[in-house]
Amino acid sequence: MYHQRKKNDMELAFENYKKAADMGSAAGAFKTGYFYHKGMGVKKDYKMAVSWYKKAEHLGNIMAKDKLGVLYLDGRGVNQHHRKAFELFKQSADEQNADGMTNLEYCYFYGFGIKADKQKAFELRWLQN
Repeated sequence: MYHQRKKNDMELAFENYKKAADMGSAAGAFKTGYFYHKGMGVKKDYKMAVSWYKKAEHLGNIMAKDKLGVLYLDGRGVNQHHRKAFELFKQSADEQNADGMTNLEYCYFYGFGIKADKQKAFELRWLQN
């Protein structure tokens, strides 16, 4: 007897985002990367997440810059590169992305990719409130 496993909502969502991404959607590319990054509806794969985030970034998605920065900061799917992470967070923050601002603050506070500057970190925190 043949039983077809019913796909769960996350698997269906992944398939739909991937279809949208394949048609050139920046949001679809971002979400496809995010699903690979978090292992939602698909096996977690940081290299695939990096690839899709780069596509989304190329298509103009500012959230992809932040998530790509996180992967560079942690060295997941790419060689760890704090300066590259800092630059991506800065670009994301410059485009008013809240996560990018928070991660840029983190870099300044702890000195990831740039000399630690707690004053600058506190200024960024103040700007977010």
